[in-house]
Amino acid sequence: MISLYRFEVRVPLSAAEVRARIQSLIGQLQEGRPWRVRTTEQEFRLRQEPADPEDVTDFSPQVHGRVREQHSECTVQVSMNLHPLVAVFMAVWLSLTGGAALWQLFAERRPDSALGAGLMFALGLLVTFLAFYPSARRIKKRLIDMLTRAQ
Repeated sequence: MISLYRFEVRVPLSAAEVRARIQSLIGQLQEGRPWRVRTTEQEFRLRQEPADPEDVTDFSPQVHGRVREQHSECTVQVSMNLHPLVAVFMAVWLSLTGGAALWQLFAERRPDSALGAGLMFALGLLVTFLAFYPSARRIKKRLIDMLTRAQ
């Protein structure tokens, strides 16, 4: 899956210390909805649970990180994605509304009809980016703060 947001941070910590700090970060991220966490020796995954357990239409980032230990430091590579079902829905939505707008504009030569489909396309992009990116930036800031603070 294509990452919508990606960053890397180097820290003077061991992989075990990085994992411990990521586990402690979860307590700070709790903002009403619980987080699901999976960690292994070299990877971690964070995902905020939707408000409704049967609802997968949540634009919260799913965080996947890799920890690479090199000598006396670690490199933490983090990528954030939409939930796969949300990504598929948005791809279909954007394809249909974008295609309809282009069809109305160029094939049918009806700019008034193209405006409606174009607005639906823009709404899909706007909702995705306004819901995903502020949360992704907040998680990035907290993760970097947690990993780089002195202990």
